[in-house]
This record gives sequence, structure tokens and C-alpha cells, in this order.
Amino acid sequence: MNTVIVSPSPLSVLSTTNALCANSCNGIISAITSGGSGPYTYTISNVSCSVLPCTSLCPGLYSLYTTNSAGCQSSNVFSIASPAALQSTLAVTNAACSTCPSGALAANVTGGTAPYSYTWSPSGGNAASAIELLPGCYTVSISDANGCLTTANACVSSGTGIKTTSLESALSIYPNPAVKIVQIKYEGHNFDLNVYSNLGQLILSKTKVQNSCELYLEVYSKGIYFIEVISNEQKVVKKLILN
Repeated sequence: MNTVIVSPSPLSVLSTTNALCANSCNGIISAITSGGSGPYTYTISNVSCSVLPCTSLCPGLYSLYTTNSAGCQSSNVFSIASPAALQSTLAVTNAACSTCPSGALAANVTGGTAPYSYTWSPSGGNAASAIELLPGCYTVSISDANGCLTTANACVSSGTGIKTTSLESALSIYPNPAVKIVQIKYEGHNFDLNVYSNLGQLILSKTKVQNSCELYLEVYSKGIYFIEVISNEQKVVKKLILN
């Protein structure tokens, strides 16, 4: 009587770690394998890795082929993802005159992984918004929690005439510091407004406001926020403290 020994196919339970940054190739695949006898060999589609864990995977879809010592093979499909690309746009408030330190820049960051860190140069500090700026060009370097990097730059100009200073002088934001409600008033004008957190994230937006509006901020944490008001071609950024 002949004896037939059937070797079971290998079974691999996968564990993946996504890439840290958009378009970075540091995703990881590892596996715990059973079924049949080892040693097990691994092949990953379109990748030269043959030993797990494999630590240099770009975002994408892959197949892992596992083979045991008897030559039996199984396959698993897995994917490596990545965060959205880290990007930033800058909102500019021009200075009132060529020697006035009244310009401001506010970074609005998308993608990556919060929290974000900021470094402004040649000056501006380390917050999401740089205030009290002289006319000139500035660059902000932004890194996220995973060490992904991006930069953005913009120039602060000096205003001329009544048109540039009218919004700055006529705009009223009160109370400041505030607890729950903030009144934004620009009498006789229509305006749009955006509220940014200290991390540069847009948290509130209103458009086509006539004369004034109230912002209800009780749902937001205490801290520093920035209110951007835009009317015609004028733009002003004001710091708000929420207690």
C-alpha cells in the first residue's frame, strides 16, 4: 500500500505599515506564516524583496507569494498607502507703508499628518501665522508629524493710499480675548472671512457678509486663532485669543 503525504499550503497573515510621506518608499510588509514546514520563501510582485519584513515599499498594490519547503505556494494581495501630499498656501496681508511692521502671512496647510511645525525666514517666528512683518519676501518651511517637508513663499508689499488702509482701520473684532462669541464688523462693506487655528488649519469660513457677523466659537479649544477678512482687493489678518 502506498502512502501519500499531502503538505498543506502555507498561510500567511500579513501586517502592513503605510509610507510616511506622499511618494516616499518606506512602507513595510511583514507576515506570520504557518502551514507545511519551513523554511518559507517569499516573493513580492515588482519588488526585489525576498526576506520579510520588507521595508522599502512605495505606495501601491502588491502580491505576496509564500512558498513552503514542499513547494506549495499561496498568495496574498496587499496595499501600501500614504498620506496626501503636504502642501501649503499663504494668505498675505500687506503692510500699511514701506517702513511699517504691519504685514502678515498665514499658512493654510493641507495633507500630511498633523501636527505641523513652522519655521519662517528671514523672520516671522514658528507659528502658523507670521505677524508684524516689514515689506519683503518670506519663506515658511513646514514639517508634519512624520517628518515630511514642504515650503511656501510669498511677498508682503507696502500699501498706498486710502484703499489699503481702510479695511485695516475700519475693521472691528471684539471682544478680544473672547470666550464664546466674537463680533466682526466692517460697516458699509461686504466681506469674506476665514478663521485659522494656530496650526494653520481652516476651521471656519463665511462669504458675502454684509456689515457684520457673529462667530460662535464655544466648540473650539482655548488658544490662539487668526481671523482673515477679505473685502474687494484688501485683506487683513488679526490674531484672536480664545479663553
